[in-house]
Amino acid sequence: MGDRVCRRTIPVDSHSKSCEAIHQRISHLKASVDPLQFAQFEGTAFQPGEFRVAMVLLASLTGFPRETAQLISLVMKSPAESSDDFFVSAESELIRMGFDSPNTKQLAKRINAIIGDWQPPVPMELFVRWAPRVARFSFEAAKTISSP
Repeated sequence: MGDRVCRRTIPVDSHSKSCEAIHQRISHLKASVDPLQFAQFEGTAFQPGEFRVAMVLLASLTGFPRETAQLISLVMKSPAESSDDFFVSAESELIRMGFDSPNTKQLAKRINAIIGDWQPPVPMELFVRWAPRVARFSFEAAKTISSP
């Protein structure tokens, strides 16, 4: 699943090195997981794990760092219960914040294509839980998390 998320999220010109870096960062994130929670993080064929949330955020941060930094700040403030609900409106919110660019549109399109395949939809609380951990891999994103 990880390589598929990389390919679907990151612009084509930076796939291989970026995906390699993402896999290394997933290992760092996994190291922060309580050993009793490994199964929940990794998941199974029948119950996908939380790592996919971290993977989407990392891939987005790698492919679209400026836009994803702002997206992570929106994630942290989101009242939405379903990630589907949140990500459908995230593009317009980023545009309202001044991030009206082709990258914003591409990011929204790519994330929606990935999470649209997830059944059942992922609770927003998982994105809220993983956003600060993922943000630490980017100075720009880390600033949005630590800002009041």
